[in-house]
Amino acid sequence: MFGVIAPVVATALVGYLWVKVGRRFDRDGLTDLTVTVAFPALIFDSLASLSIEVEALGLIMLGSLMVHLAIGAAGALVLAGAGLPQRVYFPALAFRNNGNFGLPVCLLAFGDAGLGLGIGYLIIGTVLMHSVSPALASGRVSLAGLVRRPILWAVVLGLGFAAAGVGLPEWLSNSLGMVGAIAIPLMLLSLGASLAVLPRVAVRTSIGLALWALASGLAAGFGVAALLGLDGVARGVLVVQAAMPPAVFNHVYAARFDAGAPEVASLIVTATVMAFITCPLVLAVVR
Repeated sequence: MFGVIAPVVATALVGYLWVKVGRRFDRDGLTDLTVTVAFPALIFDSLASLSIEVEALGLIMLGSLMVHLAIGAAGALVLAGAGLPQRVYFPALAFRNNGNFGLPVCLLAFGDAGLGLGIGYLIIGTVLMHSVSPALASGRVSLAGLVRRPILWAVVLGLGFAAAGVGLPEWLSNSLGMVGAIAIPLMLLSLGASLAVLPRVAVRTSIGLALWALASGLAAGFGVAALLGLDGVARGVLVVQAAMPPAVFNHVYAARFDAGAPEVASLIVTATVMAFITCPLVLAVVR
């Protein structure tokens, strides 16, 4: 398992140390590059050149929706019972780091098939996170903002090409593959750089919620996989993605809309550090 998780930790650590030693790291610029160009290219190329069955992709997307509903409902109940604000903590408990943490693990642990299924899981989480999180933090719904996101169009076009059975020209596939190949390293570098500048507050609450986030995701992953009858790579990807820590994007929205950014940052840091320890254990069970 060390061979799988070590590249993820090492690449994120490069971004973390680069910022900690005072070197310039344009997080906003690299995030924009990743979200608007590299990641959509990776998604479109992977879906259009789909090497997994459409039925398997549909099952993993259904599983992702079921996991998100389960951990979201459970998280809302826990926050209500603890008297903690839903506006601050709910997005971090519901939406996980399935991109710049989950995808590298899926690729390294399960190969190209794992990456394809991991993207299928991520599609549902991306749509939910970028619609529910800003709506909850700002108090208003913006469907126009979601429609303008290149990731959404990459999903729609990629699935359209896959369903139609239309292959991409070699020059286009190679070009998209080269641009998309930088997405995962950039996401890991940005993850490390983001963790280097996040404040650490409310430690006790963060530890408790981080443990809950990881445990609830793991339970939901195994439960949904059993309900859908998933096995092999599909089961492994679903469980791994469900057990990821909160997404860093939750802090972006919390900061933008003044929705408890320090508390969210502390939860993200705590859960991510824990996940670097728990992820190899999860892989040892599902591989």
